[in-house]
Amino acid sequence: MLLCPAYSQNRTAGDALADMSPAERAAWSQEEAYWRDLKSSDSDSYLKLWDERFVGWPAAEPLPANKDNIRRRTISRKILDYKLEPLSVRQFGQDIVITIYRSTSHTMDLNGADERTSTARLTHTWMKEKNGWYIIGGMSCRESGQTK
Repeated sequence: MLLCPAYSQNRTAGDALADMSPAERAAWSQEEAYWRDLKSSDSDSYLKLWDERFVGWPAAEPLPANKDNIRRRTISRKILDYKLEPLSVRQFGQDIVITIYRSTSHTMDLNGADERTSTARLTHTWMKEKNGWYIIGGMSCRESGQTK
C-alpha cells in the first residue's frame, strides 16, 4: 500500500497532522467531527457534513447511496468508543481532499445490547465550498472476516 507523507506505520495521528497542508488538516478535522457527532448521536451536525449531491457506497448499503440514504440510516447503533487511523489525507487542487483511514469502533444497539467491536476501511472525498468542507463522495467496507 502506498502511504502518503501524512502517515506511516511508526507515526501517530498527531505526527501525521503536523505534515498536512492547511486544507488536509481542515478535512481531517471534519472526519474527527464526523465521529464525534456519531458518538454523541448528534444527527443534525452529522448530516451537515454531507453535501446534498453526495454519492458513495457505504458498507451497509447494497448499492451506491445518496444523502437521503445517509439521512435514513444516520444513527443505527450507539458508538461507545472509537479509534481512527489516518492512512492517507491528500489534497488535490485547492478545494478537494481525499481521506483514507481505518476506524475501529465499539458499539451497541439502540436498546443497550449487542455490544461489538468492528474495524472498517473508509474513504471520503471532501470539497471546500463557501461555508466549509463537505463530503461529496465516499466508500466503506468492513475489514476481512467481519460480517456485521
